[in-house]
Amino acid sequence: MKLKFITLFETKEIFNFWFHPLLSEEVKGFILKNASKVTSSCTSPDSCVRASESWFAFLTSTLKDHWIELKEGFYYPNGEVDDEDGDFAGVGHTWIEIDGLIFDPTADQFDDFPKIDEENYEEAS
Repeated sequence: MKLKFITLFETKEIFNFWFHPLLSEEVKGFILKNASKVTSSCTSPDSCVRASESWFAFLTSTLKDHWIELKEGFYYPNGEVDDEDGDFAGVGHTWIEIDGLIFDPTADQFDDFPKIDEENYEEAS
């Protein structure tokens, strides 16, 4: 299933977020409304760990009616588990899940952006 690409232009800043297509418009709107605030308070907004931790802290304190989880695991660019040399192609990655649906504040770091598929995410066990 393809994830939805959202860009925010209202503040002349562009946020390249990925949302699971079933994530509610209410939640997506809330995230976009607060994007500048959360991103500016993050010490390293380009780091998937730091950005996801900042979003996790903000969302758990504000979206009380939703299940928010910080996920750590792997992202497989282009869905490939092994690269052309047979080496492990997974990239360590951190993201957020809201009610079990992906919100990735740093998905644009991957070469296959904006054609990311939720199947490319794997939680670490």
